[in-house]
Order: sequence, then C-alpha cells, then structure tokens
Amino acid sequence: MDATRKHSKKRDAILECLQERSDHPSADQIFRSLKAQRPELSLGTVYRNLGILVQDGVISSAGQVNGQERYEARTDPHPHFMCRRCNRLTDLDLPDLEKDVYDKIRKNMGYIPESHTLTIIGICSECVKDETTHRKKAASSKKWICAVCGHVHEGAAPPQLCPVCKVTSSHFHEAGRAR
Repeated sequence: MDATRKHSKKRDAILECLQERSDHPSADQIFRSLKAQRPELSLGTVYRNLGILVQDGVISSAGQVNGQERYEARTDPHPHFMCRRCNRLTDLDLPDLEKDVYDKIRKNMGYIPESHTLTIIGICSECVKDETTHRKKAASSKKWICAVCGHVHEGAAPPQLCPVCKVTSSHFHEAGRAR
C-alpha cells in the first residue's frame, strides 16, 4: 500500500467485507451490505476505495458480469466460472491446468507468462439442478379441465372434487386431448 496514503476506516470496512465474502460482489452489492452499519457511506466512496485497493494490490477485480465490475480479496491469478443464468461468479481451483498452460506457453512460444485471466462461461450446478427439477415438474404436471364449469386444475391427476362446482374427478378431461 502507498506509504503516503491516509488510513481510512471506510476502506478498512470495504476490505473486511470483501474478505468475508466469496461471491465476488459488485461495488453496489458491497455498498448495500455496508450501508446499514455505515449510513454515511456513499456509493462513490465505495468505488473510489475499491480502485485504491485494486491499485495497491490488496484486492483484485474478478472481471465484469452484466457490465458491473466484480471484486475479490483473493489476488493470486486463478480462473473463474460464470453462470450465464444466475450470474454467479465462482473461483476455479485448477492448478494443474494452469501449470500445464504456463509450461506449454514457455516451451512452445518462448514467452514467460506471469499472470492470466480466464473466465469459463456456462451453467452452474445449482441452475442445472433447478432446470432439471423444473423439467421433471413440468413433465409430471398436466392441465385438467372440468367439463361442467371449465375450471382448470394443474397436477399429475384431476382433483377428487372440482373446487368450483363440486363435481367428481370423472368430469375432468386432460387439456389438449379429445373427449
């Protein structure tokens, strides 16, 4: 850190916030998480101090997601995975991949790699699970129409009684099927 820079309690709070998080927050997310305990804090102060912390090498930028810069306390070069559904940014610990790539760059090209940014984009396991659950639910859910009142019921089977006209399930037919 710059020896002539004044100490700042707000900067310390921003750094501490980042050190407690692993979700790579944006300046706005940091601002919102600190605002309740520090009402005097402004978004401009957060941006300014994040810039100082990045410049001093205390934190790093993890890249942009939807046009918003994301930050992290981790400063060593490492790859990330960004989910294109939920915009979650996650650290990837792939030291063998990184070592192999660096070795190939040195050997095949004669370059000396020092750092890298790698963000793999796809769908995270949480979103894959949610999508699978949604598909299963949609496949098992049907629409049933009451032939008497037209009430539409969604479910694997028609209701025992129509909640509107109280007829039995035998008066329901599956939507889209001929009667």
